[in-house]
Amino acid sequence: MSRVATETFAGKPVFIDEIKELESQRRVQESYLSKVEGSMAKGEIKEEIYNDLKRKYQSELQSVNDRLEPLYNEARALKTTLQREIERFEAERSATSASLEELTDLHSKALMPDADYKNQKRELDAKLRDFEKAIEKRKKTLEYLSFIQ
Repeated sequence: MSRVATETFAGKPVFIDEIKELESQRRVQESYLSKVEGSMAKGEIKEEIYNDLKRKYQSELQSVNDRLEPLYNEARALKTTLQREIERFEAERSATSASLEELTDLHSKALMPDADYKNQKRELDAKLRDFEKAIEKRKKTLEYLSFIQ
């Protein structure tokens, strides 16, 4: 089972910290690579040293990028799943809200006994609360994924 399936609604997905750490490592490697290229352009280092350092930093940068790619894919998949589920829960919330309005209308026209109205209203209110909780939970998790394109 993928981490997406096991961590979807636990708040902050575990891989977020891993992505941020790898992005930090990527920035460091890019900085080293830039400095080496600048030093070579200024004639401050020999070509042999430049080639060795460039190869080293490019290799380390590629390694970081190779580790980041599947994490970004996982984050995008989770983001898509959350967005779809929010849409589904919002639609269900809307339908339940409409049912509650119909129920209230029937009761106000004295077309249903008080006991039935109260029981059904309590059930619909509980469903609405559950939908709200589910939506908010997913939105909170989506906030952690806001940097994902």
